[in-house]
Amino acid sequence: MLKQPFLNISWVNIYMFITKRVIAGKQRFYLEETISQSSKRLKISVAINDNSELLTKFTELKNKVILELAKETIKKYKLQTLNFSEVIELEKLKYNYKLFKYFFPESFIQFDKDEFIRFAQGSASVEGNTLSLQQATQVIEKEVGVTGKSLFEIKEIQNLKLTKEFLQNKKEVSEKVIKKIHRLIMDGFSTKTPGEYRTSPVYILGSTHKPLIAEKVPAEMKKLMKFYQTNKQLHPVELASYIHIYFESIHPFLDGNGRTGREIMNFILQKNKYCRAIINLDNRETYIALLERLQESKEYYKFTKFVYSCLLERSKALEQVIIDNQKEIINQLRKKLKIQ
Repeated sequence: MLKQPFLNISWVNIYMFITKRVIAGKQRFYLEETISQSSKRLKISVAINDNSELLTKFTELKNKVILELAKETIKKYKLQTLNFSEVIELEKLKYNYKLFKYFFPESFIQFDKDEFIRFAQGSASVEGNTLSLQQATQVIEKEVGVTGKSLFEIKEIQNLKLTKEFLQNKKEVSEKVIKKIHRLIMDGFSTKTPGEYRTSPVYILGSTHKPLIAEKVPAEMKKLMKFYQTNKQLHPVELASYIHIYFESIHPFLDGNGRTGREIMNFILQKNKYCRAIINLDNRETYIALLERLQESKEYYKFTKFVYSCLLERSKALEQVIIDNQKEIINQLRKKLKIQ
């Protein structure tokens, strides 16, 4: 049996290859992938009758792998809101993300930068920042100012880049990490007491929700961290969603709670190999309305559906990238395996 590695990305535990077998005196080729499942590995195969089938067989194998990954996910995590079809879509998102990163590493770097800029500009715009996507790109990538915009608005975008750089090497959410996130987000805004829990009341403009009195914030933040640590059996998208709503209901800082909360949520998502959930002016009204209602009703599961919808948009975009570039993926596979 001849086996040649096709895809070997250690950080995602995926191994894809072509296997040639001789069966009844005839050569048979299979496109296979081995995925990790708890303490064992599962091999998934599709037969290739001739080279012209590689494109459809690649898609067939991809769908089979995604299905098995989804099955493993529902064994590993407790689902309170998401259904199986939604879990499949989320696994497709993760899988296509990995494929994109492997096959098109240079393009992936640009994709990742674009995703962050959209996230940063969106997160700031939710709070009233008026920089456009192009202007935010200029600030983040070229590190220059924007004519006609205040230094405060520019600083808000720059601070989100500082926060991203800080979180890249962090592995876990903690009170210390949350305070550092806030300190970076509010860097240069000293009157907002960056990195320190508030000692005075805060009011959410236009909202009926009344955040905790200041003296209860430290204890409630400890409860939030305990909730996070004791609920890791929940699906990561559900857990990230719950943490965001819980955090916003506490409103622990004098200002910058929204940006901080969105950073925490997306940090949890990214550490579990998901893309960022981008919240911007397009979905701001839905987002704000949900925060308003759910902070009082505590029906956090409803916010999970919103976060899922944000990730679904990313999933569709990534799926299209893979579809549009399947021929190049197959070409790379053929060259690696020397199939003509």
